[in-house]
Amino acid sequence: MRPVPLQDFISQHRRERRGPDRPDDPSLDLLLARARGQARADGFAEGVAETEARIERELEARLDAVLEALDAARRDRREAYARAAEDAGRVVLAFLRGVAPAIGQAALGAELAAAVESALLAAPSARPRIETAHGGADALRAALGPYAEDCVFAEAPGLGLAEARIRWDDGFDQIDLEAAIRRGLEILEAHLAAEAAHAETEETMR
Repeated sequence: MRPVPLQDFISQHRRERRGPDRPDDPSLDLLLARARGQARADGFAEGVAETEARIERELEARLDAVLEALDAARRDRREAYARAAEDAGRVVLAFLRGVAPAIGQAALGAELAAAVESALLAAPSARPRIETAHGGADALRAALGPYAEDCVFAEAPGLGLAEARIRWDDGFDQIDLEAAIRRGLEILEAHLAAEAAHAETEETMR
């Protein structure tokens, strides 16, 4: 009898066990190849998912950093704007306080002339007594023009250069432009503070 190779014997034995109609079983190499391919596919998908998650986390972190930087820039801009507005307000107020006495002195003559003129037109026989600060009579006399002849001028202690008092037979009128200017400066100061607060609120809401 001729000897049969071992591989042929195993193949024949497998065919006898499967029967003539069953297909050949996949070889071990094919099964291993498929397993390796599936493992690579699973590993690739898992790697892609991990990469996407990592990229998403990095993007979120960078976006948070950008938003935080924008918020910080807005805060800095609001603070700088508020400081600039406050500084500008102080400069304006300081300037006005500095020129207020000169403004008051310059306007006092016109205010006094208007008051005396209207009173003398109503009562031509009146002789008003004009009380002024020390050294202020000459400027007021010039401001009154022809009505100065109907007035008596006298200095009164305690009156400022932007103040005058008109005494009549039945009372007196006080012209105090310094007080009027102080009230105007207080109103302006309050207005500037309100504007600065309003601007800061609007900047915060942006």
